Amino acid sequence: MKMPKAFKSAVLNLFFPEVCMACSGILLHQESTICTKCLFHLPYTDDHLIPNNESFILMQGKLRVERAVSMLRFRPSSRVEHLIHQMKYANKPQLGKFLGHVYGTLLKEIQYFEDVDAIIPIPLHARRFAKRGYNQSEYFGMGSAQRLGKPMLRNVLYRAIHNATQTKKDLVSRAEGVDKFFRCSNELDLHDKHILLLDDVLTTEATLASAGNTLLDKFPGCRISIATIAKA
Repeated sequence: MKMPKAFKSAVLNLFFPEVCMACSGILLHQESTICTKCLFHLPYTDDHLIPNNESFILMQGKLRVERAVSMLRFRPSSRVEHLIHQMKYANKPQLGKFLGHVYGTLLKEIQYFEDVDAIIPIPLHARRFAKRGYNQSEYFGMGSAQRLGKPMLRNVLYRAIHNATQTKKDLVSRAEGVDKFFRCSNELDLHDKHILLLDDVLTTEATLASAGNTLLDKFPGCRISIATIAKA
């Protein structure tokens, strides 16, 4: 006799319970990915409520940006750092989609984001994508796009140069030489469109500025807003 799916799931959870990706505690029956307590106590920035926020100010002089928002504050040895590390290096891409659902839900409440035409995640170079097997920013984009009801475009922006990992570099080293990293394909015309550009962590702003300026050069009249999971 075939075991009912719900019963099978209950048995599996009994012996192999799902744990919170932020605190590693056992998730309750209707919790998923991050427990309710951690989700409530994460260090949200409330950037989406403040047009002239810190993220927006950081982009000034680097990219002509309409709005810039980050969901969480990133601090070393914090739960946010643990989440980012799992998403990028521990083969947990669905965590990015979950966080996209959370932030997309918040952004949908703000009238400004209603006229976004398309969501574009910062791409990985093909070599890094092949090594990791996924792009964490793309999963963040999937979740955000679902909640905002906007299309996510994968094939517009791509990395032309493979750079060494940024994780152990200082801020100056991270900012150097990224102005030539990105290219645009000719598959779509985004002239005069409002583009929401997504990345995982806002650090030096150099990567997002490079990607955004590449889009502005390619598609005159387009407008760029940015959103990230965390802000360092």
